[in-house]
Amino acid sequence: MKMNKVIFFIILLLFVSCSHYSKSYKGKKVYQVNELDYYPKIESSKMNSLIVYPKYALKNKLNGFISLDILINKNGDIVDYKAKFPYEKIFLKSAIDALREFGKIEIGVFKGEKVPYWANVKFTFYYKNYINSIITKQKEDKRHYFYLEDNISNNSKVMYPDLDIKDIQSKFNYPEEAQNKSIEGFVILDLYLNENGNIEKKEILFSDDKILANSALKSIEAFTKFEPLKINGNNVACWFRIPIKYELN
Repeated sequence: MKMNKVIFFIILLLFVSCSHYSKSYKGKKVYQVNELDYYPKIESSKMNSLIVYPKYALKNKLNGFISLDILINKNGDIVDYKAKFPYEKIFLKSAIDALREFGKIEIGVFKGEKVPYWANVKFTFYYKNYINSIITKQKEDKRHYFYLEDNISNNSKVMYPDLDIKDIQSKFNYPEEAQNKSIEGFVILDLYLNENGNIEKKEILFSDDKILANSALKSIEAFTKFEPLKINGNNVACWFRIPIKYELN
């Protein structure tokens, strides 16, 4: 009897999850991606590169996966999304934020006419890959290192500070104790900068070793302030993420 109830609720859940998908958008029929004249290019790898790992998940070295069905209008804008069940809730916001930052998707065409359609995109959260990416990739636009608690409007003009991240990383001392014990690893340090660029908070987001983490916190004391982030000409408070790699020669 209990098994029958479980099966019933699973079927009901699947029915509800399928039935609430929009069948029309602004009076136009919504198509499935496989119904279109050609299969639009969905740049999943680029979307995944825009992921900001959730703090709790990174601190606890959690991996995860999100599969999102996204509704794209005839202009290529993402206008709706549905997380496919089952999914890791802790990663949902990060996946949605990555979609917002990505922007437009290739338009869908049915019988030569632009139409709205549903497509699927998958996000993989693997903390080791994420750490390696922010350690090794040096992005000129600085977005890799600065982020706000709230989303930035697409119409906002963002001025990222002209910082040499490699120079900053080079000023972190490799603790002698760690070298003597042949300890290598990564540390990701988060700094909360106020409107003037002064450090108000500092916290270790990720660390492979306690000795390395303590050394990073001590090294940052040599920095008094940073050039502030500007949005629409105004200084704003933000988080500044510094990845440090400790590696023996």
